[in-house]
Amino acid sequence: MDKLKVSRYLIFVNNPEGDLTVYNTLHNNLSMVKKEDYNFFIHLLDGIDDADTNDPNYLELLRHNIVCFDHVDEEHIAKKIYKDVINDKSQLSVIILPTEKCNFRCVYCYEDFKNGKMSLKTINNTVKFVNCELKDYQSLYVSWFGGEPLLEMNIIRRLSHEFMKECKKTKKCYIAGMTTNGYLLNVGIMKELINLHVLNYQITIDGNEKSHDETRPLANGNGTFEVIIKNLLNIKKYIKTSTIQIMIRVNVTNTVTQVEVNELMELFKDDKRFVFNVQKANDYSGKNKNLLKDINEYFDIFKCTKSQLNEIPKPSTTICYAAKSNSFTIRANGDLCKCTVHFNQNNHICNLNDSINWQYINNFSFCNCNSDERICKQCIIYPLCMGCKCPATSQIDCVKEITYISLHVKNLHKKAVPIKFMNFSIKRLVDEKK
Repeated sequence: MDKLKVSRYLIFVNNPEGDLTVYNTLHNNLSMVKKEDYNFFIHLLDGIDDADTNDPNYLELLRHNIVCFDHVDEEHIAKKIYKDVINDKSQLSVIILPTEKCNFRCVYCYEDFKNGKMSLKTINNTVKFVNCELKDYQSLYVSWFGGEPLLEMNIIRRLSHEFMKECKKTKKCYIAGMTTNGYLLNVGIMKELINLHVLNYQITIDGNEKSHDETRPLANGNGTFEVIIKNLLNIKKYIKTSTIQIMIRVNVTNTVTQVEVNELMELFKDDKRFVFNVQKANDYSGKNKNLLKDINEYFDIFKCTKSQLNEIPKPSTTICYAAKSNSFTIRANGDLCKCTVHFNQNNHICNLNDSINWQYINNFSFCNCNSDERICKQCIIYPLCMGCKCPATSQIDCVKEITYISLHVKNLHKKAVPIKFMNFSIKRLVDEKK
């Protein structure tokens, strides 16, 4: 008879009601153990070596992927999932920087603004590259990035029409998103972008007006908060389509308080199209370490604000886009790369304005798996990252990642599926044996 074992890829988090949320990082499912069943649940796990696989309680744990059969190779399953994610052929994802100039001068920004807007040659070669790559995929997703992409709306229009035309001709789905500071995103521009299939947006607002204007001023030093909020409230009021989603990112620094973030969320809580992503600010510039909040304080704020992000973590979203074979970044000067942050030689594939080696492009890898797999494969979040680390970092901050995912799971406790035990407590079990 097959023996059972406890899955090695489990995260246990107590939710606010005192129940236990169990997240399986391999199968990406959330389960809940009621607080009155907790002792019985632990009793079942402790007795796993002598478990009767016909016991309905163990069958229930099998169903929830809390336990699995001893012969199941979970590491092999994780590696297969990872391989499927990084080699996904369902969607070609292209991040395009129509310009690397910006009207803001955010204090933690890593960009140098040296590259201006795309030349006509780069625009044409971008179309050629995307159309050629698209032959191997079922759909196209374009992310407009920068710099500030809305500074070059004409380039966005031109490229969007080309992509839409090609996708219509080849009968492939086309959708786009945009990372913008929101300063130029008025209702008129928003309506045009929607017609160009730009449906997903990320806009950063750092707390209230005072905090935001300190970290995200215009190039001339003037504040930006008032204009961005006005734009978003007008979009909320006058744009009726339900197909858009606007993620408001809050970079938590020493100037941002819990009250500020909660007040910001109050403005949009009645509109499901707006979601929040509260993150600890990263000082990519290396000049503002005094702005960064202690990591524990950051998590407290995240917990307090109850982010509206409600997606269960899974490899397709937790594995870095730069590690995926279907993802490319095209800079304003025509440089083809993978990552949008670390613009260095390790991240450079080629320039689209030069001759192209297609085999080299499609075999190019930026993120590498951790060499010490013996350690990584024992980690509870191994299926979510496979030990892959960014070449620009010396090591993976596993504690930070586990803490972040655990907090995310805690916020998702209402999505957890209750485990239905036949016996409800150890006391009842003992009484039945007497």
